[in-house]
Amino acid sequence: MLRRSLRSALESVWIVIKLVIPISILADVLQYSGWLAKIAFLFEPFTAILGLPPEAALSILAGVWLNLYAAVAFAAPMSMSPEQWTVLAIFLGICHSLPVENAVMKRLGISMRYSYILRLGAGLGIAAIVAHAGFAGGTVASKAAIPELSHYGSWGEMLGASLSHALFLALKGTSNNRSCPQPLQFLSRQGIASQA
Repeated sequence: MLRRSLRSALESVWIVIKLVIPISILADVLQYSGWLAKIAFLFEPFTAILGLPPEAALSILAGVWLNLYAAVAFAAPMSMSPEQWTVLAIFLGICHSLPVENAVMKRLGISMRYSYILRLGAGLGIAAIVAHAGFAGGTVASKAAIPELSHYGSWGEMLGASLSHALFLALKGTSNNRSCPQPLQFLSRQGIASQA
């Protein structure tokens, strides 16, 4: 029984590590190279509705098309406020892993088109309402959330720091779980953990 539980826990940890580390490093590489700033403006109309910075679009896309761990890995390097993390968590809580979950819905006889429209519409609507409802006396501001990475002297230094941060993030995501990571709890805690 103990052996089976340990094996299950290690398998869960491995799933998180193999997703979070490469995606977190990719986010840092896109940021360090300047590509993130060059493409982020394309998503600004959508992210502005949610009160999120344009750079959060990669996190949203990863969460919608892949899973919550990928979303957290892209969002972790950003210095988002707790309010912005809350809006992101609400949106992705409704709209995560759409291809996989909509395939299940199709097997249950629910139209994939209906499922996509319903979940994206509900996620966008509810998250936008929360974003503009008035956190701390105002609305969630879509301020720039990308920390400066230009202080690294080289690509190697940046990649080393990125790897250590990604490892910390992956292990933090699994440290509070006995046998299975809980991505929504992990996502909601990152507003605090990413600023540590």
